[in-house]
Amino acid sequence: MVRAGPIIGTDDTTVTLVVKDTPPPLDPNDPKAAMSLVSSAARNDLDVFMYVKDVLDRLLAGETNYETLRPDDWKQSHPETLRIYHQEERRSPADAKAVKPARRRIARKG
Repeated sequence: MVRAGPIIGTDDTTVTLVVKDTPPPLDPNDPKAAMSLVSSAARNDLDVFMYVKDVLDRLLAGETNYETLRPDDWKQSHPETLRIYHQEERRSPADAKAVKPARRRIARKG
């Protein structure tokens, strides 16, 4: 979460101060909190079920080192949960998009 607020300078100019803040704690009754956890796992190409289950189990067990629960850190300690096929599916359209202009250039020259 980023907080911003105007600060008036000495010469009547306005400068915006941006302070990186820690996110507010998740409210367990808020459905957006669960979706945030799920979407974070999906964005990091993790097995969503395994990630959410492990995070919730560790939180219920009293885990206080929240840095290790972040998807990017969790992914390093659980490489077996990576969805490799998802990375390959995402790469295919990107490759096709790069090939299309090259084919056009070749067709123009030929």
